[in-house]
Amino acid sequence: MRAKTLLDRLRLNSTSNTQKIIKTSAAILYFIIPAFSYGQGVGQLGLLDPTLLQQWASSVIPQNIANSLIMTASFYGIHRPYQGATSIYSYNSIDVYLEATMMKVGSALPNALSTYGLNTSQASSIPAIPNAKIHVRKAFGEWVDVGVSAIGYRGQTIIGGDVKIVLSDPEEGPSYAFRFGYTHLNLPVLYTTSSSFAPELVTSRKLYFAEPYLGGGVRFCTGSVSVPLQLPLSTSPIYLTKSGSGWDEYLFTGIKFRLMGSQGLLLGLEGSFSFTGFHTLGLTAGIGL
Repeated sequence: MRAKTLLDRLRLNSTSNTQKIIKTSAAILYFIIPAFSYGQGVGQLGLLDPTLLQQWASSVIPQNIANSLIMTASFYGIHRPYQGATSIYSYNSIDVYLEATMMKVGSALPNALSTYGLNTSQASSIPAIPNAKIHVRKAFGEWVDVGVSAIGYRGQTIIGGDVKIVLSDPEEGPSYAFRFGYTHLNLPVLYTTSSSFAPELVTSRKLYFAEPYLGGGVRFCTGSVSVPLQLPLSTSPIYLTKSGSGWDEYLFTGIKFRLMGSQGLLLGLEGSFSFTGFHTLGLTAGIGL
């Protein structure tokens, strides 16, 4: 029940805080636009001129709040392969599995809200945000894997993937690989749309029934926050839009089990440490085909 209300609490907190920031500006806009339109002529300046509104929106939504919302949403939904350095070609050609991840809310959003004297108790008290996805991974020979993950639920859309290139895979000793991931996310609950990029280096040791691994990477995100606002003189809501970006460094470690043979049951466990506080712990379960 606590997990179910987690994103709702974040939404209420971010919504109320943003509305507090724009409340005064909205009231001023309500009186200034008609007066200015009357003085200049309605034909010269539309009552809701998109250019004017966009300039106003950019000044209303603080940049650090936009950046923190984009970072929180992006790192919540970012594609996580839950794989080691070796190609799954060593076992089979396709893996299908489900992911369940808990992500701790970092300090970016509470810090941004506190800058404006806003209440951060709700955002700071949230222990973790749950997420789930379905993964499909395909081997293209011994040196390249491609994986995709996705979820769509109540307007939330997350689609991601990665390409893994095996750099070294000796008969004995650790294997090494480079991995590059991409994620597109639309998260209405935080009014956020974003794209994320994540280059990683990973090393692992292939055993008979398991593959422990560890690695690190940098992830970059860019996107926009669009907050709806209903003005008295408008028949439909306008959207206050602010672009933003962020980045993060992180380390991760995990283990992947293959039970009942190479084409049997798959189980995985992975944890990550984020230098901006977006730590994660997740599980996977599926089958090899």
